[in-house]
Amino acid sequence: LEEVLEFFELEYRRDPKKMAFVAIDKLTGAIGGIVALSDCDTMNLRASISMGFAFRAYRGTFGAAVSAALLLRYCLNLPSDPTAPGLGLRRVSWDTHPDNFKSLMLARALGFRVESERRWYRTIIAEKSGNDRPIRSDDRCEMRGADGIFLVICFDDWEAGVKQAISGALATMRYEAKL
Repeated sequence: LEEVLEFFELEYRRDPKKMAFVAIDKLTGAIGGIVALSDCDTMNLRASISMGFAFRAYRGTFGAAVSAALLLRYCLNLPSDPTAPGLGLRRVSWDTHPDNFKSLMLARALGFRVESERRWYRTIIAEKSGNDRPIRSDDRCEMRGADGIFLVICFDDWEAGVKQAISGALATMRYEAKL
């Protein structure tokens, strides 16, 4: 717990371009998972859903889908929306490893569209699956590399039907959102 708290303090709370949200089980009070925004850009009205995970007891409970849907609604709804005011962003992105099929399926189910593949997008530790392609012989970094799939929802997608689909899905779920 101490390591997790230190990570969030250093990587999220101190960075004004990042926000983390916690999903709490209303019946037990237990933390079900965490979802986060990064690369928040007030000038260009965009953000990235950068991290999400569900704790073992809450995997398969649709918590990730509900959390991501609520976060999308918060990001893309206009501040003047009478039922669920939001930030009014123009663009929300999601990136994932190409082999993370659950993340890709969730993003697609939420209405994200694939925009690009980013080759050698980040470095990873040796224990994680990554690129099997050879590393450059003069590479100073001894870590392996991984590609990334980059998906987006823009405000025009949101207004052209994604908002209604997300609202319909949220109407069937029991949830409570607090900022």
